[in-house]
Amino acid sequence: MVELTVTRWKRHGRDRLYANLPDGTAVGWADCKTGRITVLLRQYEEAVIATLQRHLVSLEHTPARGPMSPSQASGLLPPLRADDDHAENPPGKVLQERLATESAGLPTRAVGPASPASRCRGLVA
Repeated sequence: MVELTVTRWKRHGRDRLYANLPDGTAVGWADCKTGRITVLLRQYEEAVIATLQRHLVSLEHTPARGPMSPSQASGLLPPLRADDDHAENPPGKVLQERLATESAGLPTRAVGPASPASRCRGLVA
């Protein structure tokens, strides 16, 4: 019997076990949810079925993960503070206050006259 390596593949809602030759060629796969085995190369059929059935049985006996403890669940996000409330603290308010006290203020843009004649200057009719 040929030595096959088994790798698990979980993507796009599928959970599969692939049986591969030592050179990496896939010879079969098993659907972990349904237990259905698909053989890709017939000359390795017995080895594929035996290897994948053994791995499927070992998957059935692994205990499922229980619910998370409160200490694990609380570690996902930091606790909210009063500074995080955007109703009372609009974004940019602290920065504007700091700029007003520590610098000369926000830079202002000098805009020239907005008359139509100034825009048309230099154009040939």
